[in-house]
Amino acid sequence: MNARALALGAFVGVMLIGGYEYVATKLAEKELGVLLVPPIARAEFAVGFGIGAALIIVLLCVLIWLLLERYDLDGWVSAAALGFVVTMAFWIFHNGPSSLPGHSLLELVRSGLPLAISGGVAGFVTWWARPKSVSQPQLQSSSSS
Repeated sequence: MNARALALGAFVGVMLIGGYEYVATKLAEKELGVLLVPPIARAEFAVGFGIGAALIIVLLCVLIWLLLERYDLDGWVSAAALGFVVTMAFWIFHNGPSSLPGHSLLELVRSGLPLAISGGVAGFVTWWARPKSVSQPQLQSSSSS
């Protein structure tokens, strides 16, 4: 993992979350007529909040990723699952069921699903953008040609 891959993954995650908020607000505006907050303002807020959240999520993911690398579990599926799970965990801890009276954990998970999917995509992009390492068998076959 390197800083460029992490930055690209965080950027993709934040942009997906901002885009999701914009589209969701536009659809709500169409359904309800008029909203107090314009869609672009809602998307800007989501991007601002997403940048702060991305810093925490990236830090947690890097720590867990180092452990996954040690056990050779550093494939694209692991990267996407890690982004999904850590983003969902952040959403749940940030919004905790106790801070939303009358809401269950299941409703909290359902409301965080689009954000967690964005985290999963960001994890995949981070894995895809990482520097590709050359393994020993590839070195030997290229040098013997």
